Amino acid sequence: MKTTSHLIDIYMRAAKKFQSAEAALAPALDALAAARATDADVTAEYRRAQRADRECDEAWNAREQARRAYWAHRAKLLESDLERLALPLVALIKHCHQAARSGLSTPTHSILTRIACMDLPAVVSEEPIPTAGTDSAALDRAEWDLYNHGRL
Repeated sequence: MKTTSHLIDIYMRAAKKFQSAEAALAPALDALAAARATDADVTAEYRRAQRADRECDEAWNAREQARRAYWAHRAKLLESDLERLALPLVALIKHCHQAARSGLSTPTHSILTRIACMDLPAVVSEEPIPTAGTDSAALDRAEWDLYNHGRL
C-alpha cells in the first residue's frame, strides 16, 4: 500500500514532468505556425508538434492519475478514521435506544440517514495536491493547431 507521502512524491514528479512537457509544446507549436505562414512544407514541424503534444498529453494524464490516486487514498484513510471513531458512539446510541425501548428497530440506520441529509460544512483544503484537475492552455492550443486547423 502506498503511503500519503509516497503519493505526494508521485504527484510532484508527474507535475514537474508535465510542466516540462508543456513548456516544450509551445515552441513546437510556434515553429509549426511559423512554417505554415511561409506556405512551406510543414511535415517535419507538424510531426515534432504532434510528438510534443503526445508527450504533454501523456504527462497531463499521469499527473491527473496521481492527483486522483492521492485523493482516493485520503478518502480511504478518512473513512477508516470515521469508522474507528463512530462505531463506539453508534454502539452506545443503539444500546441507549434498546434500554429506552424507543421502538426504533434500526436506530443506526435512521441516524446515518439523518446525517447523510445534512448540509456539509465547507472544507478548506491545505493539502499539497489540488482537489480539482486543471486544464492546459498548451494542450488546448495543440488540439486546435494540430487537429482543427484544416491542413498540414
